[in-house]
Order: sequence, then C-alpha cells, then structure tokens
Amino acid sequence: MAISGSCCLVIGLLFGANPILLLIVAGIWGASVVADSAQFSACVTELGDPQYLGHGVDDSKRVWDFC
Repeated sequence: MAISGSCCLVIGLLFGANPILLLIVAGIWGASVVADSAQFSACVTELGDPQYLGHGVDDSKRVWDFC
C-alpha cells in the first residue's frame, strides 16, 4: 500500500512533465494497486459489523474498482 499510495501522490505532479516518467509511475501504480484490493476486502470483513458485512464488502469493491 505504501508503493501505490506514493505513486498516487506523485503522479499528479508528473502531469505535463516527462511522459516517459509518467508512464513508468503509472505502470508501477497499476501493478501495485492490484494487491491493495485484497487488503481492503480483508479489512472490511474483519472490522465491519457482521449484520452489514455483505453490503460493506460490495460497496468497498465498487468504490475501489471505480478508482
């Protein structure tokens, strides 16, 4: 998550700069963000209220898949 978070912060600063560097950071971000989905799902299932667990997982997947 540290790698994808860092790429998230840096990529906005690279807009309009060197396109090769932008593509490199975007590629690293794309490869590292895949692992974040499982961590967010595990967090929702372990910390969420069991009564609303199905909705919480579904909603978090929608938000993160949209981003």
